[in-house]
Amino acid sequence: MMANRELSNKLPRYRKVILSYAQGDILECGVATGHTFQHYQKENVKSYIGIDWSSNMLLQAFEKLEELGPKSFSYGEDKKFFKLMQADMHELPF
Repeated sequence: MMANRELSNKLPRYRKVILSYAQGDILECGVATGHTFQHYQKENVKSYIGIDWSSNMLLQAFEKLEELGPKSFSYGEDKKFFKLMQADMHELPF
């Protein structure tokens, strides 16, 4: 039981480190509220598609983008491809 608690306490730190290495074209299934957006290194991301089944989660993700503003990898002078969409990860629309 202790091992699970230790892992859950470290998960935010692991997420930050792992996502900082993401590069190229990214598909994030279960984007939820957009809590991962801040961990991507925008110079390494060529394009990003985030999907979630819940429209309420996507609304919160859009709010997160507004909160992050120009520092987010979805913005910038190079106009990278960025898309959030409602979809079931078991039946991707592409």
